Amino acid sequence: MGLFFTATGVSSLFWFSVNAVVYSLELLSNQVPLTIIFVVSAMLAAQIAIKYKREGSD
Repeated sequence: MGLFFTATGVSSLFWFSVNAVVYSLELLSNQVPLTIIFVVSAMLAAQIAIKYKREGSD
């Protein structure tokens, strides 16, 4: 379960950084929504992981 969240987080950071480097001038206005989406996704993933750990992995 942790591997899934780690892989998802790393891939999100990778695509965010590619967008920031390659398309910085054209898509600068998209950086704020992408940042918000990434933060919300990370918070939801953390909440799922915490709930999964509390309830047990049986």
